[in-house]
Amino acid sequence: MGILISQATEENLRKLVHEIRKTPSDVEATFPKGEHRNLRKILLHMHEKTESWNRNCTISAKSEGSYLNKGISSAINGEKDALHFLKLSVYTSLIEYNIKEITPDDELIETQKQIETEVEKSTSEELRITIRNFPAKVLTNIVRSNDYRSFLNFSDLKAEADEAIDQSNKFLKETKEQLKNIESRTRVTHEKTNFIKLTEGFKSLHESKKEDLAKTKAFLIALGVLVLIPPTLGFLHTSFDIKSILDLNTEIFSRSLPLISIEIILIYFFRIVLSNHQSLKAEILQLSLRTTLCEFIQDYAKNSKDMKENDQSALEKFEAVIFSGIASNPEKIPNTFDGLDQILRIAKSIKSGG
Repeated sequence: MGILISQATEENLRKLVHEIRKTPSDVEATFPKGEHRNLRKILLHMHEKTESWNRNCTISAKSEGSYLNKGISSAINGEKDALHFLKLSVYTSLIEYNIKEITPDDELIETQKQIETEVEKSTSEELRITIRNFPAKVLTNIVRSNDYRSFLNFSDLKAEADEAIDQSNKFLKETKEQLKNIESRTRVTHEKTNFIKLTEGFKSLHESKKEDLAKTKAFLIALGVLVLIPPTLGFLHTSFDIKSILDLNTEIFSRSLPLISIEIILIYFFRIVLSNHQSLKAEILQLSLRTTLCEFIQDYAKNSKDMKENDQSALEKFEAVIFSGIASNPEKIPNTFDGLDQILRIAKSIKSGG
């Protein structure tokens, strides 16, 4: 694609503008100020806005570019036909410039109107026809251009763009909802996982305590049987009459002292194991409670918050029952050393009597 004002044309234009701004008689004769004021004005604007003229005057560059350079050169050299070439190229370029420029200069618009009036009075048939037909030529070229076709398809392109935007917004909205659901499920799963781990820990400890309870119970039964063996053996292997028992015969007690000692020791351990057995049962009960609490503690925390906002005392009794500690009554469990001092006093009296 050619340009209206080439490097050579620009150099000649610079020289011509320099001459235009002078007032010697020789320049006045070739390029009079008063008669061709509009032409001078356009040339000065071309010199100042060369890049803008090259950008807008693409059609003029093809048809009138060579005429512009030739006309400027002729004007500089003072040739007779200089004004004809200049008018033809400059006037057509001005028409295209004003049509295509996004923010046209008001002064140039007014200049174009004056030129159109001037051309109608011109004796040059070629100049009149060219100026009349050139706007249609510019518009035809614009209509056939790809840019204009894109403009005609703007409504279709806009509809496609709007549809694409709507689909994107719909997709983003659905994706946002899905992400919220995933976040909610992930949070619930995470919380449930924490409580599941806690529940598993309680269950594991619960099973361990149940095994200890079973062992303790078996040991307790064994000790209970052993506690009965010494008195049974004493009654089976000792012969004495009712009188001897009433007289507290020391010989009988002396022979029975080892059995009595073993009986005391067995009773002592029996009571220890019994106390341990009761403690394990209390611990298992506590673990069972905590395992049960883990199954509903999450929903309870949410519901209790909502209920307490309305009535702070609504859950006090419930919490007092659920979260209070559970333990076996220690008064119902025999103390390990209960009655042991009485047994020791009996043994001492037997020993001193012997």
